Amino acid sequence: MYTSQAVNGRYRTLDLARPGIVLVHRASAKGLGFDTVVIPDTHTDAATDPTSSALRMTYYVLATRARRELHFAYEGGTEPPLLAQVTPGVLMRG
Repeated sequence: MYTSQAVNGRYRTLDLARPGIVLVHRASAKGLGFDTVVIPDTHTDAATDPTSSALRMTYYVLATRARRELHFAYEGGTEPPLLAQVTPGVLMRG
C-alpha cells in the first residue's frame, strides 16, 4: 500500500520493481504507472455531475496509469453515469 501523504515510514516508500499488488489511493496515483489498473469504486461518483471537469480529470489521471489493462467496477445494478456515457465500442462490458 502507498499513500503520498505518509510523512515517513511504512506507506511512504513505493517499490514498483517488487512483484505483487499495489494499493494506491486515487489521490496518490498521479505520476505512477502500472501494468493493470483496477478502479473498484466508480459507484462512489454516481452523485457527481458526469460532465464535471474535476471528475473527468480524476478519471483521466486514473485511466492513464494503466499500461496494458484498465478495469472499472461498481456496486449496484446500473452503471454510474460517467461510465454509462462511454460507447460500447470503447468500453467492453461484461
